[in-house]
Amino acid sequence: MILPIVAYGDPVLKKRAAEITADYTDLQSLITNMYETMYGAYGVGLAAPQIGLSVRIFLVDTAPFAEDESYSEAERKVLKSFKKTFINPEILEITGEEWIMNEGCLSLPEIREDVSRPDTVRIKYFDENFVKELKLNMPDMIYVYSQNSALSFLKFIKIYQMDRLWQDTNLMCIGEKTSSLLNEIKWKKIFLFNPGEEEFLLYKI
Repeated sequence: MILPIVAYGDPVLKKRAAEITADYTDLQSLITNMYETMYGAYGVGLAAPQIGLSVRIFLVDTAPFAEDESYSEAERKVLKSFKKTFINPEILEITGEEWIMNEGCLSLPEIREDVSRPDTVRIKYFDENFVKELKLNMPDMIYVYSQNSALSFLKFIKIYQMDRLWQDTNLMCIGEKTSSLLNEIKWKKIFLFNPGEEEFLLYKI
């Protein structure tokens, strides 16, 4: 589905976007629609705020640049195959000298300007399969501080069919009522604590 693109001046483009959680409704549909919208507008990149959604996801497909003969054959090969979805990106390091490229933006139609960019930006992010990545890297400890959190976490587990993946993970809960909501999951061990006892319990563990 091709979605309307928000133009410069809309408040959503200046708003700090929220992180996407694993139980975000119809995430795969959002990603599909964003790619269709980007391709429909002949773009090479699109962020969720540009379609009016204040969440931290953007995507890139540099294939059109592969037709530019000013790039080397090796560079064009990389550009042709570079297609990525970036969820909850976070900048880790910026290095190198800045360089200038003439760019456009789908939220600034028919406007192009020279834009200065750093040579290298190192980031961490999740791709569209970030739930699968979680399944491959299960945490040693899960902290649940309220019954509402326990219910939301259980919903997440059910949605992504992760019921059987927690046998090597410890569960740390505030009170028996909270832990009872997660009893159907097989944990390595369950630790109960009262507010203010977290550091002591971690020391004991």
